[in-house]
Amino acid sequence: MNIRELLSESSIEIGAELFSKDEALDKLVSLQNIQDKTALREEIRDIFKVYADKDNYPVYLHCSIGTDRTGLVSYLMGALLGIHYDDLYKDYLFSNFGNIGSSRDESAIIKYQNTLKGYKKKTLAECAEAYLLDIGLTSSEVASIRETMIEK
Repeated sequence: MNIRELLSESSIEIGAELFSKDEALDKLVSLQNIQDKTALREEIRDIFKVYADKDNYPVYLHCSIGTDRTGLVSYLMGALLGIHYDDLYKDYLFSNFGNIGSSRDESAIIKYQNTLKGYKKKTLAECAEAYLLDIGLTSSEVASIRETMIEK
């Protein structure tokens, strides 16, 4: 089921659970209030599964600041698509130009980088792919994301 179809449903089944439309959409495209790593990995997986289905486009990802969980999704997407680390780093720090109540330093993005480097692949894109495979995406889903997002 794609996002357009979800919007027309009153309730939606995800796995074995039935959710109201608003709950399901929140579960599929939101990363709010995630504290433990297992839940975070599941939510990241679910979001990238949305990206993997071409019928879901356009996909709108947002938050109020863009440096925490949304920043992580954006970083992973950029890394997967081959954006250089220096550019991902600068993009992350652009959030400091907004009215976010404090400034963000590089600690989060260094954490993202170190997590991906732990996969010991040749490129950052290969590390991001390994991470996404590790959290439950399939190779065909990763390929679909790349095919959809990279203009040829």
